[in-house]
Amino acid sequence: MGKRSRNQGEGSIRKRANGGYEIRLRTASGRRSWYAKTKAEATQLLVEKRAELGTGLLSEPGSETLAGWTLHWLKSVHRHKVAESTLAYSTWVAQTHVLPRVGKVRLSKVSADVIERILNDLEAAGVGSATRRNAFKLLRQVLGAAVKRGKLPANPCAQVEAPKAEESKARALSPDEVERMLVAAEGTPYEALWVLLLTTGMRFGEVAGLTWGAVDLDAGIVRIVQAQREYYDPTKPKGERHRIEIAAPKTDRARRSLHIGEYCVRLLRRHRELSSASPMPHVRVFRGEGGQPLRRSNITRRHWQPLLERAGVSPMTIHGLRHTSATAGLRANVPMAVVSARLGHATPEFTMRLYQHETLRDDLAAAEELEAVLIGGRGERG
Repeated sequence: MGKRSRNQGEGSIRKRANGGYEIRLRTASGRRSWYAKTKAEATQLLVEKRAELGTGLLSEPGSETLAGWTLHWLKSVHRHKVAESTLAYSTWVAQTHVLPRVGKVRLSKVSADVIERILNDLEAAGVGSATRRNAFKLLRQVLGAAVKRGKLPANPCAQVEAPKAEESKARALSPDEVERMLVAAEGTPYEALWVLLLTTGMRFGEVAGLTWGAVDLDAGIVRIVQAQREYYDPTKPKGERHRIEIAAPKTDRARRSLHIGEYCVRLLRRHRELSSASPMPHVRVFRGEGGQPLRRSNITRRHWQPLLERAGVSPMTIHGLRHTSATAGLRANVPMAVVSARLGHATPEFTMRLYQHETLRDDLAAAEELEAVLIGGRGERG
């Protein structure tokens, strides 16, 4: 009996001499081939290609664009592997920074030169290093998936150096600035919020997600068991693009209990008494106008920036209060492990790297003190 010819939409898997596998599929324009490392990957790839052929997503050889493949990857691949907030951010990076710069470049023609052109264009447009790094990461993932699907022989991002991360520009308030800020905050609706952020080093999302059930004012303890996350989803209709969700802390160390001082306890008691809503366990400690969840952009524009102006303090982000808290702890000789635990960092080593400038400053002071004790006046001779 002669070999039966395969119809369009059918496919086969053939083991290659190098140990890999070739996937063959007949389309309207002829036979197409893709490659995989294992038989399991080849079987899954064949199923996906058959599905793409049936829905019209399977493009003809060489005609698929980088933009088209990126959108397909976001909608059909990436969304199954990441949280909704991560997908929304990836989509925003793609639609805002990547897709407008790739034009109609064919996927098969993407090279290291194309990737470098995109990154250089982003830098020329004044896009920050963190966003440029995320755009590069997105392209590396998109093109890596294309290699896995047999659309590209290799990932051109492997030949491109990732944008360098710039050092954080966060600064700590000086003791004088802290005092002026606290004076300016007295009697304002969010006085307790600023003091809690300053004295605990909590993240804004942790304070925004804090409920009365996680606050024990008699013991002077707050428990971080959840956090508020905000993200922007450009795929949603206008008015629905900004989303707020409550989620558990990302790590075990981020889930923690923190002692607060008497002054902070007193402010929280007064805040609870003045609260328009009953402080039930599920009710958030801090809320926006109308009882809505706090949004970082709103409270920054309407309360934080005006507070700094009244205090005569140079502009800084709310996150600067966390930086101020950590720096103050280290300058007060609080052990690094304790500072790290209060911040909810993954490890004390991470905290040490983040605040290396403070540890170096303390090391210099220690060197001068030790020399004064051990060497004495001999250091002044000669």
